[in-house]
Amino acid sequence: MKDKLFRFLVAGLIISILPLTSISCCGPYSFTPINYPGAGMTTLYGINDKGEVVGYWGKALGGEFGGGFVLSGGSYTPIVYPGSGIKATIPTDINNSGQVTGYYMGETTVPSPGYTAYGFILSGGVYSPINYPGSIFTLPWGINDLGEVVGYYFLEPSPPGLPKGFLFSGGVYTPIDSPGAIQTILYGINDSRQIVGQAYDGISGYPFLLSGGTYTPIAYPGAIGSRPFGINDSGKVVGQYNDGTKMHGFLLSGGVYTPIDYPDSLGGELQDINNLGVVVGNYLDGNTMRGFIGTPVP
Repeated sequence: MKDKLFRFLVAGLIISILPLTSISCCGPYSFTPINYPGAGMTTLYGINDKGEVVGYWGKALGGEFGGGFVLSGGSYTPIVYPGSGIKATIPTDINNSGQVTGYYMGETTVPSPGYTAYGFILSGGVYSPINYPGSIFTLPWGINDLGEVVGYYFLEPSPPGLPKGFLFSGGVYTPIDSPGAIQTILYGINDSRQIVGQAYDGISGYPFLLSGGTYTPIAYPGAIGSRPFGINDSGKVVGQYNDGTKMHGFLLSGGVYTPIDYPDSLGGELQDINNLGVVVGNYLDGNTMRGFIGTPVP
C-alpha cells in the first residue's frame, strides 16, 4: 500500500528543478528496523519528540488491507477509526501531545463502486473527522504541536480530479494552492507553519517549502525527482529522491542535502524528523516495504 495509498495519483508527475545547493554524504545514523509482529509489510510515517511513531502494517505490499498503529516504548497500539465498512485506518503523523492525524478508507458506491478516504484527528481517545467541504477524498498528512493539520483533497474522482492542498486550523479549512499549479499536495508542517509539499503546473513539477507566504524549491541536486515529506521546528526537511536507479532518503539542513539510506536496501525514503533529529522512513526489502528509525550518532 506504499506510497501511502493514493500517492500513485501523482506518481511520475513531479520533475525536479535544481537550486544551487551542496551535498554532504551519508551522515552517521544508527538504524533500527521496525516490523509489525506477523505483518508482511510495515511502513512508518511520523515521529514525535518522545519517540512515539505512527505507521501502517499490511499483509503484503499491494495486498489486502492491514491496520494502523502507534509504537511507543516497544508496544504497538492499534489505531482503528470507529464505524462499519471501514477497510483500513492509516495514521500519518503524531505531535508532541500525542494527537494523531491520518485517514481511513471505506467502500462507496458514489460516484461509482470503489473506495473513499476521509481524514481524522485522534486526541485523548476521541476521533474527530477532517473532511474538506465538498470533497470526495480528504487525506491529512501532517500535524504540528498547535493541532494544525495539512494534507490534500479531491473534489472529483481521479482521473479526472486533481489534488488540492489545505490547512485545517481552529476548525477552519484554508485552501493552499501553489501559484500557477493545477495540483498541490501538502505533506508536513512545523510549529512555525512552515509547510513542505509538491506541486505540478501541467508541464513540470516542483517540490517546495512554503514559509511566510514564499515558495522555495526543494530538489535534491542531480535527481530526476524529489519529494519532501517532513519538517521539524528547526526547518530540517526529510524526503525522497530518485537518482535514476532507485529511491533514496535525504535530509536537508542549512542548505546541505545528505543522503540517508537503510543499509543494503533496494531503495527507500525518509518520512519524518523530530526535533532531536531522529528520522523515520521505509526501505524496500525484496518485494516488500519495511520501516526503520534512524538515530543520529554523536
